[in-house]
Amino acid sequence: MIPHSIPEPKDYVDVAIKQGRTRGFLRGSVLRFESIPYASGERFAPPSPAVPFQFFFGDPSTTTHRQSLSVTCPVDAPPSIIESDFHPRANAGTGSTPTDGTSPGAPVIVFIHGGRYEEGFADELWYQGVRFAEEGFVYVSLNYRYRFEGFLPLVDEQRPADIDPSIDPNTEPEYYRGAEDIVVALQWVRDNIAAFGGDPEQVTLMGQSAGGALTAWTLCNPRTEGLVHRAVILSPGFPREGWPSREHVARALLGGPLTTKHLSRLTPDQLQRAYRRFARIYRTDCAVGPYPFRPNQMRDVPLLVGTLREELVQMPFARALDKHLSSKNPLVRQPAKVLARYAERALQARVRWASENPVGMAIGDSAIKRWAVAIMEEKRDTTWAYEFHGSQSAWHCADLPLVFDALKVAPKTVKYFCGESAAERLQPLATEFHGIVARFARGEDPEWPRYGSRRLVRRFDTDGAARGEVTREVAEDAYQQIREDYPELYPRY
Repeated sequence: MIPHSIPEPKDYVDVAIKQGRTRGFLRGSVLRFESIPYASGERFAPPSPAVPFQFFFGDPSTTTHRQSLSVTCPVDAPPSIIESDFHPRANAGTGSTPTDGTSPGAPVIVFIHGGRYEEGFADELWYQGVRFAEEGFVYVSLNYRYRFEGFLPLVDEQRPADIDPSIDPNTEPEYYRGAEDIVVALQWVRDNIAAFGGDPEQVTLMGQSAGGALTAWTLCNPRTEGLVHRAVILSPGFPREGWPSREHVARALLGGPLTTKHLSRLTPDQLQRAYRRFARIYRTDCAVGPYPFRPNQMRDVPLLVGTLREELVQMPFARALDKHLSSKNPLVRQPAKVLARYAERALQARVRWASENPVGMAIGDSAIKRWAVAIMEEKRDTTWAYEFHGSQSAWHCADLPLVFDALKVAPKTVKYFCGESAAERLQPLATEFHGIVARFARGEDPEWPRYGSRRLVRRFDTDGAARGEVTREVAEDAYQQIREDYPELYPRY
């Protein structure tokens, strides 16, 4: 988990939104409005409209509210400041409540955090989007319900009218409360973002890992029509197996039927203990999450999609097994190969035995890359594809401080994901990739060609960045091996 801390507030502004009055604080050169509720409701209920308030000041160090979001924006952006201890617009009495006639403002980026559908928070330090706000964006990071609260299908829950009522939620559920939270959050952005200076007609949805998958899933939802205009999908990860094979296990661990009535009787501690046991059983996959993903249902909006070359080679299990596979001692190597073949079947993966890290690469290919490539293949004419590669800093989450241009933020965490001296080695790459994402969110297409029929992929070299170089290589069919190893998203093994 990426740590977060709350600076001492010095200056503030109050802004009028449709719910009421919310307070933001000056953080350096930007304004931060934290943990604003965008929805309300019980743990296992559909998201309801957020409760109106007279005044709200959120503190992510104390709140546990999962249906909340935070906004970071330029100091001069909000047109509806009604009170401030430093801002001349408010002091002059020129603040006003936004109306439907508010003129278009800054481009908006909405970020969905990752965390295997079971952890993560919108206000972690990298996710605060300071660099984007400094460059004129209105940036939103949102929380959503996860674990059982967000992704446990229930047989008796209310579902939107456009969901086929005959569909059995225990076979192919089309509705998840955690994903529906994102829909409601985007509706909140549409209705309120102008108050912070944002343009609701220029919204880019961005997510990483589980958040990247939820970005793609959101684009399949007809209720988000007109709410998202571009999308950035970073290393998406869906469950490889769906609910039908897991429903009976959840019933056993929760001690009864999967109904709202039964679950409402359980305490939060009981739910969390049951989820921990459930997650341990499915530790080789996402224990929960949206399923099945159908990329052909995604709307045609411009997409920036990519992965890292060695996504999950740093997992302790994979690292240890790959080390044993490279041993010259057959008494070490042969048992490791037996275990690797078992892992290959359990992960529904394809191990490339000749590669340097065969098990780690297979885990990343099956858990992350297969989904990104499926999107690229389905949306060839609207997708710009990329891949990070190099001898270090090319594994899962190492792209986060690059996209947020935050290599000096949370330095211990940067070191963990990106290695020693990352701020010096990778700053040229952070400047380049952050700039690509920012320009894309402003409506500019990347300078390299679309994925298209030639399957073109921009490759970013982390080793070159360490030498002060930013490579411009565009490779043809860089994901060929993934296409061949995973021709189907849900094969029957």
